Amino acid sequence: MIDPHVVSLQYKLVTSESLTFRNPSPVEQETEEFRMRLADGIVTFETKEHYPSAEDAKKRLVEYLRAWEITGGLALGSEVRFSFQSAKVIDRAPSPPGIHSVHVSNGAITFSATLSVSIERQSYPEPPMHFKVSQDVETLWFRYHGWQFGREPLQAMAYFCLSVLEWRARDAVQQAGLKVKPRRYIAETYSSEEGVVSEFGRLVSTVGNMQTARKLEHGHDLRALTGQETQWIEALIKRLILRLGEYEHDPAGPHDPIRMADLPTL
Repeated sequence: MIDPHVVSLQYKLVTSESLTFRNPSPVEQETEEFRMRLADGIVTFETKEHYPSAEDAKKRLVEYLRAWEITGGLALGSEVRFSFQSAKVIDRAPSPPGIHSVHVSNGAITFSATLSVSIERQSYPEPPMHFKVSQDVETLWFRYHGWQFGREPLQAMAYFCLSVLEWRARDAVQQAGLKVKPRRYIAETYSSEEGVVSEFGRLVSTVGNMQTARKLEHGHDLRALTGQETQWIEALIKRLILRLGEYEHDPAGPHDPIRMADLPTL
């Protein structure tokens, strides 16, 4: 080809075998760079900019697809992967009459976010709108994902996630010369009720039995978490990962508040 141009890319939506979709409606989205449509398990990206090769076009989708993996994985509680299928490439240079050139390249790039749960959904995961994957978002997702697969206790995972947010808060407070406690700063920055952050810290720091507790100190509530407490912590962790990604996309917001009333009842 003299002047190759990528017209579109196709990816296959891959989920765990235990997850099925029943008559889901197509999902569409348009950005400055592409038009996206997800239908029949295939995601098609029509380019709006010039890319001379499939590799160039795919690079522009890496962050978008990774954000979709994480938000989709959190929403579905299941495996979400996007497997590259093909690219439609044309030659923009004039060709002799009757000759048309279209090139389709195949390959395999896989992005993963996995959890095996038996579930049926009637809709596809919504594409990311205001979510940016940063190193801290990846870290929280990695630890949460590890808990899903039984690689660490819930409290250890949750406390680490809280400590990441506290570390970010201490750094921001120090740079701004503020006199605000980290957990209050977390509540204010990520639009969370202060009582939510306090209760989160209590559950992951002072509750747990000899098999699950993060630490053991005087006054520790040495018992297993109740089912309601486990659900509450998991729900909040998911909200915090989403909120951190939203904050990384736009710190100014506005962001919907994370309220105790919107979380499972303790």
